Amino acid sequence: MKIPVPLLIGLWVAWIGFCSFLNWKQCCNGGAANMSLLISDNNAIVAQADEGIKFAVADEAAIVPQLAEPELEKLTRYMEKHPAKVLILTGGFTEAEAAETDEQYLGLERAESFREHLVEMGIPARQIAIMEQVADQLPTEEGFVWNALNYSFKNRYLVIEDTADKKNGKISVKDNLVFSFSDYTTKASPNVMEALEKTANYLQNNPERVLQLTGLYSSKEENSSVFNDLGLARANTVKNILLDLDVSPKQLKVFGAESKDLDMFDSAVIGGVDFSFMAMKAEEDKTTLMEMEKNLKGKKRKLHFETGKDKIQLTTDLRQYFTDLAYYLNLESDAKIMVVGHTDNQGSSKDNLKLGERRAEFVRGYLAQNGISADQIEVSSKGHRDPLESNKTPEGRAKNRRVEVMIK
Repeated sequence: MKIPVPLLIGLWVAWIGFCSFLNWKQCCNGGAANMSLLISDNNAIVAQADEGIKFAVADEAAIVPQLAEPELEKLTRYMEKHPAKVLILTGGFTEAEAAETDEQYLGLERAESFREHLVEMGIPARQIAIMEQVADQLPTEEGFVWNALNYSFKNRYLVIEDTADKKNGKISVKDNLVFSFSDYTTKASPNVMEALEKTANYLQNNPERVLQLTGLYSSKEENSSVFNDLGLARANTVKNILLDLDVSPKQLKVFGAESKDLDMFDSAVIGGVDFSFMAMKAEEDKTTLMEMEKNLKGKKRKLHFETGKDKIQLTTDLRQYFTDLAYYLNLESDAKIMVVGHTDNQGSSKDNLKLGERRAEFVRGYLAQNGISADQIEVSSKGHRDPLESNKTPEGRAKNRRVEVMIK
């Protein structure tokens, strides 16, 4: 049968159109794969959208399509549920783009731009790290670049393990302690508290084991605690949490150590305390206790405050005193320290007694915040009844306005 020429032409055109459609569809599908959003963690899809983040050629500003926003909300919730995870954004750019711009760190700028968007959505900045790389090829269309961001995750999980007990001595949680930069206080999350509660139970069931807490710090941080170093203060913070969970003080030892590899992101320290177990050495502790008691008992330490501030003037000698005092009180759980407030003679006796007590209470709170148990601190006031110097001169009155600390 002879097919009319017009029909052949029509079929040919239709075939060309169909092939073009297939090519277009393949191209679009390929483009969707190359230009889509896919964020996964250990093969688990966290966020996925048909359209991903794009950038104008040689530009650093992230363009987030509306289609991707619901998926980024899923990412936000995922990070909230896993506070010890860090999302690593790696910003990419081509050599051709680098040649078009004066920006030396285009990849970092792209990653930072998208990080700002995620922070606005509620992900803490400390949970997002940025890196950059030169990409060999990036999908480019109509002046826009896709796939300029890669996504990966890093875990900072808390692991507390007694290697001597492989059956019961390992506690881990998908979370971790978090300290602010140059700070020693922390608010343990429910997951971390669960791990510490399990640790407390383990110590109670194994009274011959001792947990060593080594607080870590960076030389870039400022020590705002009363102790020799910020790491020791961080260790004391965790020690107090365990003491509140009825762990025996004799089963806890605290140390501080500088770390060059401290895990820090955006003014936050992740972890900050190492945990290790050892056998109890009662005789060694007894010897240390006797030496500490000899150096501390009967010796008053006078605390003065910066003018107009509730901040103690901390000398190297005073930091060492508080470091030794905390160690002694940890070993001798029945020991008490007295904190006595003193004033000058300005004002009535009644008012000065109250003023001295308020200042003593402040010191008790200050020491408790630094890791010394408030239950081992007693406060009182003598007002202006026990001056060190004459109250007739400003210098004498300044020396009389003090708080004294000593072992009871």
